[in-house]
Amino acid sequence: MKSLPEIRGWFGESPGAWMLNVIEMKRRRSFFIAEIQRKLGESFSVRFDGAVAEADRQYLRKEIIEEIIKLKTV
Repeated sequence: MKSLPEIRGWFGESPGAWMLNVIEMKRRRSFFIAEIQRKLGESFSVRFDGAVAEADRQYLRKEIIEEIIKLKTV
């Protein structure tokens, strides 16, 4: 992913943690690009290779938000 430094630059300018969910429609998988890797890895059972993790399915935005809300209440 050669544009990863550019993506990090966009989000690095904003305060707080960030993540990006990229969905590959053909294989029906989500790819997470994130600064908050440990918590995302635990919540979605994914392992990061560098800055990117591949999930075994695609996640909708509402599912990710629900999981993040759970993390904040724990």
